[in-house]
Amino acid sequence: MLLVLAWLMSTAQAGQGLSVQALRFIGEQQIPHKQPFQGTTVGGLSGIDYDAGTDTWILASDDRSDFDASRFYTAKLAYDGQAFTSMTLTSTVPFRQQNGKPFSSRWKLGEIADVEAVRFDPLDDSIWYSSEGDRMRQLNPFIRRALRSGEFIEELSVSPMFAMRRDQQVGSRNNLAF
Repeated sequence: MLLVLAWLMSTAQAGQGLSVQALRFIGEQQIPHKQPFQGTTVGGLSGIDYDAGTDTWILASDDRSDFDASRFYTAKLAYDGQAFTSMTLTSTVPFRQQNGKPFSSRWKLGEIADVEAVRFDPLDDSIWYSSEGDRMRQLNPFIRRALRSGEFIEELSVSPMFAMRRDQQVGSRNNLAF
């Protein structure tokens, strides 16, 4: 089972510079293992971020593209200062490669993305995401930016020290990069 946890600090406490000890657990929501949603299998949710402008949460699928090609989900969470009462997935969006095509699933030929982190960019409404790469396929980790539709915008330059080499244990550790 996948688990989503929520912690909340009161707004009165937030402005007082209190430590993480001021956080408290207010609840959890579970998504059944291999839950189908809009033609995908929900799995391995990893990165999560909130866009206050649209009251939308974004959840990166970190199933290493085992079930479906690299994607993210949007969700609405219902919570207040006392309880986390529900989570509703609202959409699934595939991340797209520079050529406009979705990434491949792990079991097909082509570029895959093992998305680990995802963030809304409040300056231009885009999404930043990172992939851990794949040593056996010599796919390097990366950091990219996309439209909310999943379309590629740009890729940040990454130091060669993170490059994956199939025959050497140098560069990023497999499944332990960005």
